[in-house]
Amino acid sequence: MLLCNQLAEIHRLYRQMAKSKRYSTQVQCLLTLPGIGLISAMTWVVEIIEIRRIPKFDNLCSYVGSVPSESSSGDKISTGPLDKRGNRILELL
Repeated sequence: MLLCNQLAEIHRLYRQMAKSKRYSTQVQCLLTLPGIGLISAMTWVVEIIEIRRIPKFDNLCSYVGSVPSESSSGDKISTGPLDKRGNRILELL
């Protein structure tokens, strides 16, 4: 039962942080995306911190690790699973 109580407390703190002035606008925007819940939204916000520091969408994708791996030989280019570079915490979401 101790673990359940700790998880409940963590979720309460996440909800409290998400409602704070510092995070509420960004979290609410992220929550509108399909598949993004409170934990994912808060993790994105606190990991990326200030999105304006990332100049291009491609840079953001690379930072997050949502870029497919690529193998090319001559004229043939094939893409594979997501590349292993990027922020390990955000890749888990």
